[in-house]
Amino acid sequence: MKLKHINFSGMGANCYLIDTDDVRIVVDPFDTHEEIDDFFTTDKPKYVLLTHFHFDHILGAKEIREKHGAKIAIGKEDEIGLYNPEYSLCGMVGLTQEPFNADILFEDNDVFEVGNTQIKVLHIPGHTAGS
Repeated sequence: MKLKHINFSGMGANCYLIDTDDVRIVVDPFDTHEEIDDFFTTDKPKYVLLTHFHFDHILGAKEIREKHGAKIAIGKEDEIGLYNPEYSLCGMVGLTQEPFNADILFEDNDVFEVGNTQIKVLHIPGHTAGS
């Protein structure tokens, strides 16, 4: 497994690219990015995992899905922030948000499996209800 960190300067938002033998995953894309586009030039299944619904973690997800066919996943309690900018806090920082929905909704202790890759979901509310 390979892990790469991207920092979206100006916002201090952190994004991670995870490459395994059988899947490519982007975690918390604040925006689209050339490195993400290059990362998804593959036949492997593609996913966008969102740790919570704040704007600096979600705003690139919809465009990544449209460009690359990636499936978007988030905790069940946080899907509301994908289509409601009052929750994502976009308005507080002067950004706009196109509403979208997730393809996959996680709950506590779910195990997300793609081929040989397994990710266990831990519900840790506090920062948001569905973190």
